[in-house]
Amino acid sequence: MNRLNRALILSLGLTVVSGALASKPVQAALISFNDTTLGNGSFSWLQPGFTLSASASSGGVLSSIPSGEFAGLWISQSQTASGVYTLTFSQSVTLAEFQFDALSGNGPLPVETIGSFSISSGLPALSYVNLQNTVFDGSTITQVTGVDNGKGILTVTSASPFTSLSFVHSQNPGQNGFVIERVTVDTTVTTIPESSSTFGLIALGTLGAASTLKRKLKSSKSTGKETTKVG
Repeated sequence: MNRLNRALILSLGLTVVSGALASKPVQAALISFNDTTLGNGSFSWLQPGFTLSASASSGGVLSSIPSGEFAGLWISQSQTASGVYTLTFSQSVTLAEFQFDALSGNGPLPVETIGSFSISSGLPALSYVNLQNTVFDGSTITQVTGVDNGKGILTVTSASPFTSLSFVHSQNPGQNGFVIERVTVDTTVTTIPESSSTFGLIALGTLGAASTLKRKLKSSKSTGKETTKVG
């Protein structure tokens, strides 16, 4: 077998094995629920292949506003003092973000806070964008004293995928909660790589194919020589 044939066989083997070893790319999908969806009163919302649900502890109250400036999921209506609220996801996510409005800063201190964030897989990493009249100290969002209508965006991430996000909302008597206007999550689908035994079978199959091709080429070359001799 000449050098060209050997090179072709080696190339074939390397291509098959490297193709098997290569992992499939990670597929990330951003899924978002807007204010009118969150304000429809169901407390469980469906996107293709994904469900977001909201729940409250015994001290909390969930409500909704279907339209208008403050449309969305209404947290702590009816002057509830404190409650734990949980957003639950039907599949694991690596990021969850919510945008809110209507945090209050009038009345006895502390007027209204959102904090004690936790996720199902452990401690989250938090980042925050103040859109209007709010302060974030790394763990708690507080409305600036003396003004209302606080707005912001909290982003929660984790190296370990999670299926729920919880937080505590507290307010003084006389306040009426805040509204979540948007929830966005990032789902990640990964494919488990083939096992080493599968790689071994692929490699053996490639070597077997190369061996068969080598014998055929040798036989063909030998037959060609004999035919030439008879002539």
